[in-house]
Amino acid sequence: MTNEGQRTRIVLMEMLERHLNDLFAAIDHCYHHELLMPCLVLLYSGIDVAASLEPSTGGGVGERFEKWVDRYMLKGRSLPCTARELYAARCAVVHTFTPDSNLSKTGKARVIGYAYGNADLKKLDDATVLLRRETGQVNVHMKDLIEAFHSGYETYLKEAFADDDRRKEVMSHASIWTASIGPDKIDAYIAVKSSERAPGNPKAPTK
Repeated sequence: MTNEGQRTRIVLMEMLERHLNDLFAAIDHCYHHELLMPCLVLLYSGIDVAASLEPSTGGGVGERFEKWVDRYMLKGRSLPCTARELYAARCAVVHTFTPDSNLSKTGKARVIGYAYGNADLKKLDDATVLLRRETGQVNVHMKDLIEAFHSGYETYLKEAFADDDRRKEVMSHASIWTASIGPDKIDAYIAVKSSERAPGNPKAPTK
């Protein structure tokens, strides 16, 4: 790898780490301040981002989302929902702030109810039964979802970066992420470009 290639890789790694740290910090902030809908929007959007780092198989967003969730969030854990139900919840929350999606309305997925904070998930389950909604609703604790996503992301990155081809795929996707550029760098760029175009500068463009 050339020096330029090495520098590019370092920059991309730093950007990847910074964006992920910002995402998890924002999710945790929203959760601990009971900003519940923003927390869920960030959580489900984060899963979308994670899944987007994998090569597309042509199956669309839903297939990629469910595949990532099955492999990195549900495997080895006791979450009571399925990947399809999490995708349905993602569509509902991100697009309408409701529990209902086309998948749940057509009976292809149960809606998800959420416990949070010190709430007892079993009591939410009991209430769901009393309301006679147990066949169409599954309940999860938000903290369990957040922990599953965080742990799953760490597992995914370790796995992906252990394989050269998958690492290159991740870095390729990260290279087109939106970057944050401070005003000082913008000012410096404008100053350099302005001086290059100034009259008398041998590098200035001619008419």
